[in-house]
Amino acid sequence: MSIAVDHGNPGALTPRYVEVDIQAVHESRHNPRRHFDEGKLQELSANIAKVGIITPLIVRPAPDSSAKHPQYEIAAGHRRYRAAKLAKLALLPCLVREMDDQSFMELLNIENLQREGLHPLDEAKGYAMLMAAPYRMDVQTIADKVGRSVTYVYDRVKLVELVQEAQELFWADRITAGHAIVLARLSPADQARAIENGLMEQENGLYDPDKPAEGKWDGFKAVSVRELQAWVDKNVRFDAVKAEPLLFPETVQAVQATIEEGQTFIPITHDHHVRPEAKEEGVRTYGPMSWKRADGEAGSKVCDHAVMGVIVVGLGRGEAFQVCIQKKKCVVHWKEEAKAAQAKEKGGAESPAAKAAEAKAAKARQKEQDRQQRQEERRKQWKLMTPKIQAAVMERVKVLPAGASGVLADLIIERVSGYYGQRSKPTIARGKTAEDLIRHAAAIVLLCEIGDWNAHDEFPKLATQLGVDLAPFVKLETKKKGKGG
Repeated sequence: MSIAVDHGNPGALTPRYVEVDIQAVHESRHNPRRHFDEGKLQELSANIAKVGIITPLIVRPAPDSSAKHPQYEIAAGHRRYRAAKLAKLALLPCLVREMDDQSFMELLNIENLQREGLHPLDEAKGYAMLMAAPYRMDVQTIADKVGRSVTYVYDRVKLVELVQEAQELFWADRITAGHAIVLARLSPADQARAIENGLMEQENGLYDPDKPAEGKWDGFKAVSVRELQAWVDKNVRFDAVKAEPLLFPETVQAVQATIEEGQTFIPITHDHHVRPEAKEEGVRTYGPMSWKRADGEAGSKVCDHAVMGVIVVGLGRGEAFQVCIQKKKCVVHWKEEAKAAQAKEKGGAESPAAKAAEAKAAKARQKEQDRQQRQEERRKQWKLMTPKIQAAVMERVKVLPAGASGVLADLIIERVSGYYGQRSKPTIARGKTAEDLIRHAAAIVLLCEIGDWNAHDEFPKLATQLGVDLAPFVKLETKKKGKGG
């Protein structure tokens, strides 16, 4: 007999508690979790062997089930099932529910997607399954059901678009979820380029060219996520027409409005040189000497000649704002160039006025070019000096006072306050000790996190880490709402 004890209502729609022969229980082939941490599974198994299974599995009668030989398909509890098998349990506590395929699949996916330790790739497949037929859930609906932010779910869903090599690196823990998300946002061809040229770097002391490599990336490690993103910004051209609204909402809105108005946008960059792989054949990318910001932001001026510009490569990739490229017409942004063009039009290229105006414009261009060249040279020089500067600064940090006052303390508070702001004044004073300083800085960060726009999604996990139970506050507010408060 597969059912040993039935403590519940046998009604078709009412869940019933049953202790089931473990041989009659089977994993669902639709379970999004494909990878289980063996170490944690062994720990769970040891715990089950001591105290049993506290939370029953949720199952439904399997299609091949019969009254004489009942069989069950797991909707929730696959890890407990595997651990119970390792612990050699004979019976499993289960809640049996009658569910149609859609109800079963929704419970199977959402329950598993809320579990800790689920690999992001398994998670991605689960979300993708909910978005496909017959469920066709959108990202917002899934986010609400699993208690995650829309951005979180969207980033996870994108992981199903990782190329095979990226997936293998991810499964092997050679890259993090951050690396995977950056790669997944690229086309398959660009992913391959990024993996080959921007993702991995030689790991100091581990690479031996004379030693046969066990794998392609033996002796290499992943660069930081920030470094990978910087490589993408420099080498992968941004497609403004195909940009994803959740990632670039303002840019997508601006570009769509421009197109709907029958106007065009121009590709721009802050870089003086665009690498061949980031160029688009037959399309000009305007460099920093050919455009000026014209939306009134970042110290810029507005003009009547402004058009939409989108940064397609380099720093600020994906940003969109109004720019002016009318050197011959705009006296707001291109005063000398416009004057030279007007003088040439009136008196011809050889007239004294035209020559003088052109000479003045050329001088202005050269001055700007020299300024940008000096800036570029300083950047390059700084990059070369960075290792030595870092070492010198670290030596000073070792000996500078590390209390609640002094240059280090001021630096921490200024940066924390500047980055996070102070939406509410911390009730924890800066104090006099390093411990006081840490608590004060943490208070600034936490107050901002609590007041963030998506704190309802992101803060509960942090609250758990801090040991703060939010349940009483939720219960109180629910009670107030029930009373019309």
